[in-house]
Amino acid sequence: QSDGASAAARAPSAQATAQADDGPDAETMKAAAVLRPDDLKGLQVRLRPPPRLEPVWSSLGTASGTPVSLWRAAGKDSSGKLRLSLGHFVATGVNDPLSNAPPHDETALDFAWERADPAAASSILTVELSDAYTFRRNRRGWLKACAERLFPAPIRFRQIWHLPQGDRSVYGWAPVPPDASHVALGHVATRTDEPPPLRSVRCVPIAMCDAVAPLRLVGASPAWTNSSLGGRKGSLWRHVHGGLLVVARGHALDQNGRFYRMKKPHIHAFDYRQALRAAPAEKPREPTSPPPPAPTPVSP
Repeated sequence: QSDGASAAARAPSAQATAQADDGPDAETMKAAAVLRPDDLKGLQVRLRPPPRLEPVWSSLGTASGTPVSLWRAAGKDSSGKLRLSLGHFVATGVNDPLSNAPPHDETALDFAWERADPAAASSILTVELSDAYTFRRNRRGWLKACAERLFPAPIRFRQIWHLPQGDRSVYGWAPVPPDASHVALGHVATRTDEPPPLRSVRCVPIAMCDAVAPLRLVGASPAWTNSSLGGRKGSLWRHVHGGLLVVARGHALDQNGRFYRMKKPHIHAFDYRQALRAAPAEKPREPTSPPPPAPTPVSP
């Protein structure tokens, strides 16, 4: 058994393994609150593979036919860049899908995107924010502020389906965007019934996305179903543009459902400056105690 297979088979069961940051600090929130559309000049949004992947779950041991595995992005950001997760990934087999992947080719990805070629655009992809300007004070802080305003975390997760299989159990979750101006592209998996950390995934401005028919985006056949296991029907699908996980109740997708992909694999954020969401609300002030009532005059 390969190292990748061993890693997937040993996928951690603790909810604490879900990838998430610690939340924005006060300085980031202050910078995000005053960010203006013109401040997006120079911000580059690219789809790129993550440095590495960590296993979340595999179907090994469930006696459910061809094995599949679920993965999440991991690894440190490159200097001057900020990576954001759009969801978990699903792969056929249990080997790390990055282990035999060809080198990332941005030109080939651009052509594949234009042709809507699923086979050519099916590499593992996350969002990477970078700066086109050579000099910028506190670049890291600026990138984090842009991320808070353009790519917010969901407000909660909705459980779609779960497989009760003891230590091989898995739960599928859909991120709920904070408003109608944002969409979630992929789903997230956990090994327990505790929802994922909110900041384990980000939502995308709908202005940067195209709505695509499910048949074109995830294909006609799921990557995996629980058909041989019984119980409540469920299936795992692969979002062909980026390898993202899509979880469904039942063994077929709702063909009337709405699925999205980013318009292009390389976007100049300033071109979509109208997507800059409203500044985070200020913390409400504590109510002050009302003044004491005036004394009632006494009649002589």
